[in-house]
Amino acid sequence: MTEKHKYKTIGKVINNEITKKRDAKILDLSIRRIEQLMKIYDTQNMTSFAHHSRGRTAYNKTKP
Repeated sequence: MTEKHKYKTIGKVINNEITKKRDAKILDLSIRRIEQLMKIYDTQNMTSFAHHSRGRTAYNKTKP
């Protein structure tokens, strides 16, 4: 599941095309998390749906 897919389905919930419960099943998330994503959708942009540490190397990565 990509952030783009999450963003589109949360948009459908906000536009009343589908319910929170249905979206929770589609994305395999809790209704509470759907509500959190709805807040993010309203206040921030799509890049906020990605995890904050995406693209960074792990802090415990060993050097070859």
